Amino acid sequence: MLSKINTAALSGLNAMPVSVETDITRGMPGFYIVGLADVTIKEARERIRSAIINSGYEFPVERIVINISPAYIRKRGSYFDLPMAMGILADTRQIMTDELESWGFVGELSLDGKLKKVDGLLSMLMALRDNAECRVNKIVVPAGNSEEAGLISDMEVYAAESLLEILDHFNKNSQLRKIVPFRISQVNKDIKQDFHDVKGQEEAKRAIMIAVAGGHGILMTGSPSTGKTMLAERIPGIMPALDFDEILEVTKIYSVSGHLGEINPLACVRPFRRPHHKITGASLIGGGAVPMPGEITLANKGVLFLDEFGEFDRNVIDLLRQPLEDKKIDISRLGTGYTYPADFLLVAAMNPCKCGYYGDEQRECTCSPGEIQRYRNKISGPIMDRIDIHIRLHNIKYEEYVSGSSLSSKEMRCGIETAKKIQHERFTGTSISSNGQMTMKMIEKYVSLGECEEEFLKDAYKKYILNPRTLTKIKKVARTIADLRKSKNVELMDLSEAIRYREEGFDEKLH
Repeated sequence: MLSKINTAALSGLNAMPVSVETDITRGMPGFYIVGLADVTIKEARERIRSAIINSGYEFPVERIVINISPAYIRKRGSYFDLPMAMGILADTRQIMTDELESWGFVGELSLDGKLKKVDGLLSMLMALRDNAECRVNKIVVPAGNSEEAGLISDMEVYAAESLLEILDHFNKNSQLRKIVPFRISQVNKDIKQDFHDVKGQEEAKRAIMIAVAGGHGILMTGSPSTGKTMLAERIPGIMPALDFDEILEVTKIYSVSGHLGEINPLACVRPFRRPHHKITGASLIGGGAVPMPGEITLANKGVLFLDEFGEFDRNVIDLLRQPLEDKKIDISRLGTGYTYPADFLLVAAMNPCKCGYYGDEQRECTCSPGEIQRYRNKISGPIMDRIDIHIRLHNIKYEEYVSGSSLSSKEMRCGIETAKKIQHERFTGTSISSNGQMTMKMIEKYVSLGECEEEFLKDAYKKYILNPRTLTKIKKVARTIADLRKSKNVELMDLSEAIRYREEGFDEKLH
């Protein structure tokens, strides 16, 4: 007899439905797994044998051949354990049901038959749900993946602690627990780190507010202890809450990457990734023998904070060029292409020089002009051009520190949500979600300038020796500033503020 069990196989961030075909015949006892399976899957033979026996069922002493179809796709992972065990039990008539063709199974087995949590479950559920040729409408998953599986509401998903629970369900001895669909109202939206805790630096907060509202990358340059890291860590708290589709997308990434756990079973808050400055290129953009998402993709829909920006390897920093423009990363391994999302807000922070005190009002810089220039040359011109907002942070005065008056995260978030709403209405029906992503045609349409504004830009272009890309960035930032004022038109004050964010930071002349 031949049995077929439905499951799915991961490929990058996505998955595709596969069928586990089991054929048990008389002959020399053996257990063979075919279908381009890796070592992890072939090692499942002993896990499956022990799990079935320790669950109180019989393991056939016959010739067992399992084919994971289609055979031309490479399969990896331990989540094939459960479907293969179910195939063996169905083929030996130890399951009293003929309805397995409408069921799917995913899970890793322990030797005692317990089901272990698996990575990438959400991608597999979506693959089984969305494939028109697949007739699966019910699926069994490990109980440890219950929260993640609850994101799929248009399928019947059941949680199981062990193989025995599943067999009792199909043999009519008990019922599996049906997973309750996730509700977005369950998400905790409290702000843990508030900008109110950062005394002074009101101009920096204003720049950050603009950056978040329009999706503009920002570079903060300043001496040690000026608050760069404190400011960056509080940015996720002023970003709009993730909607359901974004929770689905981010959770899918974190599930495949193995970053979901008991404390955070779902990715319900904006990611904040802070890689070390010694990170490799593969760790930043993703890759490896078995391609996995890098820090850029893990920051999708959130913040990628590059602290000590000047200490990163220049070649690693230059890898940001494509993701900043295209919002995605394309990787090819062994003839297979993978596309990872990269829609993140870049926040970079660095010292103005090696010693950290160039331009500081309180301490003297010990670097020579040559050392300062070499330090700055670590960041290439193309990368600097792709960062929309540059700000310089200075040490705050004592009066600012004790005054207590400070812009809070709640106030900043309120203004940002207003600007985001305006942009949502503006870009309805397009793939664009923020001003920072506008195309040239959109800029011409939505940043229409008067004669006075055009003349102002012309003078600024000559005075600051700008280039077309920088000019485009200025227009995008000015559009966001106008949105924060709820203004339909971009005016002189908006352009002036946008240009100021290109003057500061790196654009100082050496003395």
